[in-house]
Amino acid sequence: MINNKVNLCFLKKAAGILLAATSFLVMACSENVKELSPLSTHELGIAIPSGQSREYSYTDKNGGFYYGMTSTDDWGDWFAGWNIYAKRIFADYRLYVDGERLLRENARTSVYPDKLVRSYEEAVETFCLVDEPKLLCVRMDSVQGKQISFMLMGGNVVMHGRMEILYSIQRKSHRKM
Repeated sequence: MINNKVNLCFLKKAAGILLAATSFLVMACSENVKELSPLSTHELGIAIPSGQSREYSYTDKNGGFYYGMTSTDDWGDWFAGWNIYAKRIFADYRLYVDGERLLRENARTSVYPDKLVRSYEEAVETFCLVDEPKLLCVRMDSVQGKQISFMLMGGNVVMHGRMEILYSIQRKSHRKM
């Protein structure tokens, strides 16, 4: 009985060593093996197919995170939005160009490890969460209009009159994110 257990253990180890040696020889002798090159985060983007929506989450590697849906407006999930140390800052935001709301379902969306990019006909939105200081960045590029608006949504947002951040477009060169 003990002899059978020792033989079985030896056979498992021998099979593992044989498999590793075979894999090494195949890799070393193969002419089709190409050298791996490092990837940048820009090459790691995933395009979300039109008509589909995916959940995403970014963290500031401390106590903050943003949780959302790529192609869904006014998503009512309990954890949706920007949260820091279990405190909801806001649930979502809306973007407007010249008073017209940009609907996420109409955008071409790509998700990257460090940012989310939505391309609308009227503008390109780039969203990211910065590690330090605690900062959420929504950047608008290629704007086809004269004014953009940003509206925060959620129960923790205090409204004083009309809570909207307006920005008039000035044609200047801006630093890339």
